[in-house]
Amino acid sequence: MKKLKSLILIGFSLLGLSSCSDLIYDDLEDCPTGVRVNLVGIPLTLTPTVHGTPYNEKSGYDYASDATFFIYDSNNTLVYKYSQADLKGSNYQVTIPTGAGNYSIYCWTGGNMYDYSGTVAGTSTKNDFVCSYLSDDANNAADVLPPMGYGKVGSVTVTDHAITNVDMDLISNKKTITVVCRYATSNTSVGGTQTSTEANMTNFKFGIVGDNRRYNIENDVIHLGRNFIYQQLTSSFVNIINDVDLSGRSQTYVVNSVSLNTLRLVDGDQTTRLVIRDEKDNYICDIPIVDYFAMFVVAENPLKQVNLSVQDYLDYTDEYKVILNLVEANTQEAGAKFRVASIQIGDWIYNGVNLGGELIDHTNTPKGN
Repeated sequence: MKKLKSLILIGFSLLGLSSCSDLIYDDLEDCPTGVRVNLVGIPLTLTPTVHGTPYNEKSGYDYASDATFFIYDSNNTLVYKYSQADLKGSNYQVTIPTGAGNYSIYCWTGGNMYDYSGTVAGTSTKNDFVCSYLSDDANNAADVLPPMGYGKVGSVTVTDHAITNVDMDLISNKKTITVVCRYATSNTSVGGTQTSTEANMTNFKFGIVGDNRRYNIENDVIHLGRNFIYQQLTSSFVNIINDVDLSGRSQTYVVNSVSLNTLRLVDGDQTTRLVIRDEKDNYICDIPIVDYFAMFVVAENPLKQVNLSVQDYLDYTDEYKVILNLVEANTQEAGAKFRVASIQIGDWIYNGVNLGGELIDHTNTPKGN
């Protein structure tokens, strides 16, 4: 008898489950209509490496604690806006009630530090959409840049009385660039005296400036026409390390380094710049950092066996490390004591830094931002 009761209960359970999957019943009037978005993280089927080390060990989950979805119909009109506060609690699956139709779905993460204007359901179109990072230069120096993820499903068809499942890849628009300034203690000045004391390497001022904090619905940067100071750090701490130089020789280095935050990096962008000054506000460098990442990708092909572009590399990598090998400036009458002799990313080295006609030797550059 107990076995019979169990079979009856299982049978009713199956009927209940199948009624909305159209396996048995044709009457689906009570079944919901909508789309279930599965956030699946970085869309790489392989694990590309940079000299044996995975270039991106993170998934989209690392920068997605919340999400706001914007759903547009086939006329590119916003018809649904839906927010999910706890992605982890929902196992990174978000079910959004909709009507039947053909839709495109866009997702942004990052909480209340980002503003979405032009998003009135029923009237706004894709052309109206703007996403902006809300912080300002004054308080951002002490602010930790919040995560900012982006995802898109270009087309999905939802039918009546059914939940349509789609996968959405997330990329991170937040970038962290670790900058290492190092000077070999064996270097000497023209007069034969060593000037790279620890005191000379202290109080470097590091900053990232850029015009890349507003985006359209396709995650393209909307330029404001002025640079935004993402982060300025004065690093008074220096370290002494042993490492090898560009020729493979053992060296003792004086090192000053920080980690800086910015938002999406775009191939060809000249506005996002790494700026370093000494304690007297003399420029050590002011470089379009994206150009060097692009040259690194072309030269080293870090995306081994993966057919991705420079922009793909920039989008699917959210942490970078740049080594600036310093030498003494050509003149000491005015300006910084150091200039950048070479830039190193991974095992790729760019010597005699002179990009776009700009020699990275700011010995006579005026002080200021």
